[in-house]
Amino acid sequence: MNGGSDQLERDNNPQLLKARSTNKPYLYLGRENPYSFMSMAFLFVMDFKENDLVVVKGYKKDASSTRVLADIFDVLFVGLHELVLIPRTKFGRVPFKIEKDRCVNLKMIDLEQKQLPPIKLGDLVLGFDVEFNGDIKNKKVGHVSEIIVNPNAKKYYMITSKNTDTMFEEDKVLLLQ
Repeated sequence: MNGGSDQLERDNNPQLLKARSTNKPYLYLGRENPYSFMSMAFLFVMDFKENDLVVVKGYKKDASSTRVLADIFDVLFVGLHELVLIPRTKFGRVPFKIEKDRCVNLKMIDLEQKQLPPIKLGDLVLGFDVEFNGDIKNKKVGHVSEIIVNPNAKKYYMITSKNTDTMFEEDKVLLLQ
């Protein structure tokens, strides 16, 4: 197996040449073996500008486990390989530098809320109740058998699942189909 041909393919790839000429970070996931059955390449270019929102990825590792961490920050300045970020909190807003490849840009394309289709009788839905600490107390998947609309009050849905009816508030019902 010749690893040089894979290097030659990467060096002559027009998408990679274009990405390299923009001086933006890119990620090339090409084939490791030039003779492999599956040969695909993905090109990912992340562009940052001032006042963008970014998620910074990291992890916390201890003796028994590894936890993935992520936080949202504002971009203060953009460098060639690094960003200067500032936390979104009110206190402890100290800017810091971080490598671009540890950040994911949060693009806000369309902030207008789209009109969602209303839940109707017979729709397949998920209903759930939550404890005060955030634990799921009750979860049911079933069909809407009744819609209760009280003036000056919340809308309720009666969900039938396994021949039992359970009432859920509108905020606790998710349309599945």
